[in-house]
Amino acid sequence: MNRILLTVLLCSLSISTYADEPTVKEPQKSSDTLIFADTTLLTGTAKVTDTVNFERHLNQQPTKALFKSMFVPGWGQVGNKRYIKGLCFFVFDLWMISKALDHKKKARDFWDQYESSETITDKNYYYNLYSGEKDERNKFTWYAVITSFIAMFDAYVDAHLSGFPVKQEDSKFSIDIDNTEDYDTKISLNISF
Repeated sequence: MNRILLTVLLCSLSISTYADEPTVKEPQKSSDTLIFADTTLLTGTAKVTDTVNFERHLNQQPTKALFKSMFVPGWGQVGNKRYIKGLCFFVFDLWMISKALDHKKKARDFWDQYESSETITDKNYYYNLYSGEKDERNKFTWYAVITSFIAMFDAYVDAHLSGFPVKQEDSKFSIDIDNTEDYDTKISLNISF
């Protein structure tokens, strides 16, 4: 008998808790897009306190920045107003391309000397020089391609983050020196650009 009463009591408690829950309101339909959802629809969430849409404050569209840096490394960074970083990517990639072209020219010269040489010793010597220059050309070509990819994705990420507020710092350069317990000294250098 006690078990039946206990079961009936528990069932009535569970039914009354479901009856006390608030009903979910249907979202209002409007002609424009909702940026922030109504918090009455979401249980367990806090209300939006800052309704700034950071997408409207972007320096440029992220995809546009990516394609700009694909064609000219550093151009996407310039669009994000990161001039020093853009210049570094451009100069570094240009240097890599010039080194690859220089090694290509040397490899071509060694190949011509290889073909014009008459002894096997000379042929082996020039072929080894040609092979080394060809490998260097390939290495610098890959470095240039990797630099371009890094510039592309850096411009893409910077474009996404450009709409967010920036914390103003007093200095762009700082050095911190820390002494630890075991008499080691740690030096950290921070440069903001």
